[in-house]
Amino acid sequence: MPEEIIERIETAQVAPRWGLLRVRTSGGLEGFGEFTVEGQLDASEALVHELGEYFVGQPAGALKRL
Repeated sequence: MPEEIIERIETAQVAPRWGLLRVRTSGGLEGFGEFTVEGQLDASEALVHELGEYFVGQPAGALKRL
């Protein structure tokens, strides 16, 4: 079975102080999470995208390393 690679990380702001995160892999697996910082949702979303660049292309199963 080929190793799952993180292909992309997407975000969506769903409330004034709440954002969702979706991680997609090369094999079609998806994982979801949430993020928030009181009054700083735009900055939080920007941080998720910035840090997400380090995860894209990495094996999804390398949890300790990620």
